[in-house]
This record gives sequence, structure tokens and C-alpha cells, in this order.
Amino acid sequence: MLATLDVDAIRREGPDIRLLSHVDLVPAYLEQVLDFVDTAKIHTAHPRLLVDLLYGSSGGVLDRALEEAGCEVQTIHRERNPGFDSLNPEPIEENLHPLIDAVRHASFDGAIASDGDGDRIGAVTEHGDYVSPHHIFALLLIHLVEDRGMHGGVVKTVSTSTMINQLAERYQLPLYETPIGFKYIGQLMLEQDILIGGEESGGIGVKGHIPERDATMAALLLIEMMAMRQTTLGGLMEQLRERVGEHFYDRIDLHLRYPITSKQQAAIRDHLPQQIEHVRIKDISERDGIKLLLEDGSWLLLRASGTEPVLRIYAEAGTPDIVQRLLQTGRNIIEGEDVQQAA
Repeated sequence: MLATLDVDAIRREGPDIRLLSHVDLVPAYLEQVLDFVDTAKIHTAHPRLLVDLLYGSSGGVLDRALEEAGCEVQTIHRERNPGFDSLNPEPIEENLHPLIDAVRHASFDGAIASDGDGDRIGAVTEHGDYVSPHHIFALLLIHLVEDRGMHGGVVKTVSTSTMINQLAERYQLPLYETPIGFKYIGQLMLEQDILIGGEESGGIGVKGHIPERDATMAALLLIEMMAMRQTTLGGLMEQLRERVGEHFYDRIDLHLRYPITSKQQAAIRDHLPQQIEHVRIKDISERDGIKLLLEDGSWLLLRASGTEPVLRIYAEAGTPDIVQRLLQTGRNIIEGEDVQQAA
């Protein structure tokens, strides 16, 4: 039998506060994540970091974890603001210009940013160069295998860099590719021996922690890597390029009047090019959207949003110019007469 709520009694007498209790989970959480990393090495290195909390829930957690691990930390946007002071609390380059400018006018070993709810990470080198989530994912994979001697499967979403493919092959680790959404990665982490899983948006989960993305854990591991290798974040990026070469990535969102129809999706499939920029398409994946894999290692992904009339176009290549030309090819496909007539 369902219990009924006596609203009038609550209004007369007020809620029974004995039923409510406040539990501070931050100390237990900090104990868990700090036990995971080598704080002695971080204390010895004592890196100087700037942290952009983007007015989110990481304030007092991410910065505190880094300080207790042994870093010298300065913060910006630390205060809680439900409206995020009109700032988009996503740690992507276009939202991190205050962090980038601050780094370029001071002396830091690197900078970290987390999103509004503290589960996605971005970073900036000591020179003020943005470090994408793709690069952070790749760096942490290197660190877990080479510095910590860990092994297991690697999971990435379809929109995540092929740097991860290269590294998984280099270390002879099984690689899994999932549709976009960390729920798919988390499920595999529960079912398989997974070392690390990550996605394009900056969510990264690691073996031995919770099967979920966590910006604080990712940041601590990145700083541990800097400490173990006795270098800055820019130095880590140089080491990454030595292993996988140059990788550039970008995305555009086409805002449509109406969602893409099934007929339009079929028209897109029927009018795909055989080559792009004189490079043949060697494979097509439809795991989530339509992904064109080119023979030179570059790729183009067309994917309709499942929640709004937006079609996202993703691309990765060896130079920024090629990325932009791939994105334009994707736009041309979507805006082509055959696709439009199928609406």
C-alpha cells in the first residue's frame, strides 16, 4: 500500500528535521583518489598549476585534491554560480580563453579545467596551448602502461581520436569502440578488464576507480605523469607527438529546422564520395552515425543528435587545413540537393 503525504500537517508543523542528515562525502572521496596516485613524487616535483573550475561543483574538490597531492594551486572561477556567470561550463578551447590568457601572462607548469559537474577535463600547457581531451586520454593511456605497468582493454567512442588506436596497437591491448555516450564505456568497464575508457567530450574513467568519468582523478593522473617524468604539460605533449605524430581534430554542429529523416539518412548513405581530397575511403562504419575512414588515417563522421535537430560533423587529420576541408566535405554532403530533396 502506498503511503500518503499529509501536506497540511507539514505546513502546520514543518518537516521533521530528524529525518534529514548531512553527510560530507568529500573527505572519503579525497582519500580514495589521493591513495590512487603517488603523492610523494608529486610533492617532490611540486608543480605550479592554474585551475579553472568554471563556477562548477569541482570547486573545493579538484583544487583541494591537487593541493593535498603536493601541487601549488591557483584558481579562477572557483565560486559557485548556478548560472555559471553566463559562461558555458564545458572545458573546451573556446570557453577557456581566460585560463589560456592567464597562463600566458604568468609562470605555471600547466593548467587544468573541469566542467560544471566535475566529470570532464580540459588542459592547457605552460605556453598557453590548449590540450584537447583526445590528447589527455592518449597521455593517460601512455602513463598507465609505461609508468605504472598496468594493462587491460581500452575503450573509445566513435568520435575519439585514432591516437588511441595507435597506442592500443603499440601496447598490444584490446581496443573497443562504442557509440557516443559514457554509458557504453561504463558498461564495458563493468563487464570486461578495462584499463581506461574515454570520449571526445573529456570524460575519462580508469581501472581501479569507479566505472565512470571523473575529472579530478584524470587531473591527478596527469599531474602524476608530469611528476614521474619530471617535465611540464608541454613536455608531455612533445613525448606524445614522438609516439603518434600530429593529430588535429575539430567539430561543427549544423542546426537544422527539423531533425534528419530516415529518407535523408538513406540519401546520405547513397551519395557518399569514393574519395576525399584524392584519398580513397577504405571503410565505412555505421556504429553511431556514418564514419568515413580514409586510407591516410584521417576520418569524417556525420552523426545526428538524438535529442535536438542538430547534425554534428567530426573530423580528424594530420593538419588543421585537412580537418577543415573534411568538415566542409561533410557539410556539402548534408546540404547536397539529393539529401535536401529527401526531406
